[in-house]
Amino acid sequence: YLEGDSTWTIEARMKHYHVPGVSIAVINNGKIAWLKSYGVMDEETKEPVTRTTLFQAGSISKPVAAYAALKLTEEGPCPCWCSCARYFRQILSVLLTNEIHL
Repeated sequence: YLEGDSTWTIEARMKHYHVPGVSIAVINNGKIAWLKSYGVMDEETKEPVTRTTLFQAGSISKPVAAYAALKLTEEGPCPCWCSCARYFRQILSVLLTNEIHL
């Protein structure tokens, strides 16, 4: 906490941005280190968000896929000028485990 910082709770931010439900995970070394779900899946049914609730990835998938492609480039098998489609299996591996499997 920083002096003068108006830190909000997750619930307060959800209310402010009109977000009915969210699930947040912290990943460390390819494993879930912390996971918490907030709110509801649907405002009408009030069914709660759980650890198994599926969400649309939306625009977050672009920087995550870019990270995986750059990680592959950095670690060797995929030169940055190549078509990443050729290395799709490795990119998925980086995204899921943060490891390279050749």
